[in-house]
Amino acid sequence: MRCIFCSAERPPSLEHIYSLAIGGTITTDRVCAGCNSILGSRVDSALNNFLPVRTRRAELGLAGNSGEPPSIFEMLLGDQKLIGPEANRIRTSLNKATGKLDHR
Repeated sequence: MRCIFCSAERPPSLEHIYSLAIGGTITTDRVCAGCNSILGSRVDSALNNFLPVRTRRAELGLAGNSGEPPSIFEMLLGDQKLIGPEANRIRTSLNKATGKLDHR
């Protein structure tokens, strides 16, 4: 098979036309594994992790290759520092059982 990107004669690899993480179900086998890997690591990941796309994926529950959709609260999760004279640190996490944010 001749790869549609590099034009080399190589074994085919299954490539999603639209990334699985954004709901893509159409595939082609006209891409070699090397080009498929580059597309997945550079192009697809940049698109899938773009904040507006990631937020919409969370709203629609689109999991992608990881098996879990992103959290709608993910930009609020992690460590933050409060502002003011008593600026302490706060850790925010998502309680999956309740679906609510936990602050510590």
